[in-house]
Amino acid sequence: MSDTVLAIIELESDPEEVTRRAAWIARQYGCDLFLLLTDPSMAFLRDSFLVSNEAKEIAASIEEAQSAALEELAAIASDGGT
Repeated sequence: MSDTVLAIIELESDPEEVTRRAAWIARQYGCDLFLLLTDPSMAFLRDSFLVSNEAKEIAASIEEAQSAALEELAAIASDGGT
């Protein structure tokens, strides 16, 4: 049995509830918890595509907001999901 719980988080799909449940499962089984934030809509803004500077600025702004949201979710998880 694995000693890690991986929770895949989409900010549009109840991220707090997913985090709380994953934290509860990890706590119940004595596992580590990893949170993975995914956003399929960001694929077109990657550096590998030819995009304008404005689109790159938008992507950077979105990444900052997502990082802040992920930090908030990590705080929920570190509290044991409560």
